[in-house]
Amino acid sequence: MARWIVVLALVALCLGGPAWADDEDAPRPMTIGDAAPDIDIAHWIKGVEMDRRGDFTPITRFGDGRVYVLEFWATWCGPCVGGMPHLSELQERHRGDGVTIIGVSDESLPKVTSFLFQEDRRDGKLQNDRTHYILATDPDGSVKRDYFLAAGQSGIPCAFLIGRDGLVEWIGHPMSMDEPLAAVIAGTWDRETFKAEFDAQQAYKRMMREARPRMVAAVEAEDWDAYVAILDELLEKRPDDARLMWTKFETLLTKASQPDAAYAMGAKLLEANWDTAPMLNQIAWMVVDDASVARRDLDFALKAAERANELTESKDAAILDTLARVHHDRGDLDAAIEWQKQAVEQAGDDPMGDSIRKVLEAYEKEAAEG
Repeated sequence: MARWIVVLALVALCLGGPAWADDEDAPRPMTIGDAAPDIDIAHWIKGVEMDRRGDFTPITRFGDGRVYVLEFWATWCGPCVGGMPHLSELQERHRGDGVTIIGVSDESLPKVTSFLFQEDRRDGKLQNDRTHYILATDPDGSVKRDYFLAAGQSGIPCAFLIGRDGLVEWIGHPMSMDEPLAAVIAGTWDRETFKAEFDAQQAYKRMMREARPRMVAAVEAEDWDAYVAILDELLEKRPDDARLMWTKFETLLTKASQPDAAYAMGAKLLEANWDTAPMLNQIAWMVVDDASVARRDLDFALKAAERANELTESKDAAILDTLARVHHDRGDLDAAIEWQKQAVEQAGDDPMGDSIRKVLEAYEKEAAEG
């Protein structure tokens, strides 16, 4: 099981590189502050405004004083479809602010038009009635190439916010777009700060993409020393990266069987995440519960569990359950029972409550049997 945990961690670290990264025909890279390329949409489906003669002038370029949102989506993408009412609400809210939202799919025209007359299982409405912004489809993928792929994106939905001067202001998930959009409209958006953040994210993706082949080869060969060496190379470039630190700690403690090095890494991991309760809980739980851990440092686990509980003020059932488990494994059954009782109380009707109550029963039975 531990091997698959490591593999999953590897996948989580490495996902995100565009398939064309090494392609000589790759589009010109795009980042925040770049001029938004002209677009050539094949089919404008709905939401377009026509002139008095009933003609529609396709949108081909930006920088005309309006604010545009170019969102990439697909009919098969659950989060895309689920977010359509949100985009509709944004369009209605900001219609008077000179905002135009365009949803672009690279699917066929029949595929998208058929989708619009299907009912959404969440509210029973036709998809056509859930979308109050422009929808278009561009089967040749030219627009997606010049934006989505050029910006190194790998998952949809993905939105590009284009300012009144035709420059790309923001790129991200449309559910996170409300504040950037409002700031761009108001003229208060800090483009340079976001550019620094975005470029750092892209640099991270490139770094992981370049390391991915060697990491995969090391995992497949179960060469954990080589795998840890690659992690060390990455940590030299990003010494405070919590995901890299966690992966190294986990690998050393399980597959690499180097507990001394693991707990030395663990100490750094604790320090870096001293105010992050979920990570502290994850650390403590792995130490006490992962079957592949050969040497369990219960003092280390207690430190992590107590801090996680302190941060959550004894109100998180899962963290209380972990803290009780650590005390149990340290031989302090009274403390384990006391903390497990609090875990049961906090769990309430939560589905995990049954398992937490069963653990309490086991602890109490163990205490009764002496």
